[in-house]
Amino acid sequence: YPKIKGALEEGVKKLNFNKIDIFQPPMLIRQPDLMREGEKSGINILNKLNKIGVLKSQKPLAVEALAEKMLKIAKTPSKEKATTYRPKDLIS
Repeated sequence: YPKIKGALEEGVKKLNFNKIDIFQPPMLIRQPDLMREGEKSGINILNKLNKIGVLKSQKPLAVEALAEKMLKIAKTPSKEKATTYRPKDLIS
């Protein structure tokens, strides 16, 4: 699955757009009624690990926070044609 995503991202980067922003967020916190049990468990585990200083780069991120970052980045001029934002770039 990661190989397919990577190939798709590389293909998108080759398209003729002025600016391409690719977001690779950590686990997303969304409406509880839409989350699967595995997602809820994963977020709980990551939050506990983060409290002891482990996997801080994978801190779960609220979808609202991701949306705000995406809007801010979209409105920011850039000389780069394609930029990939990894979890560490998206977590404040």
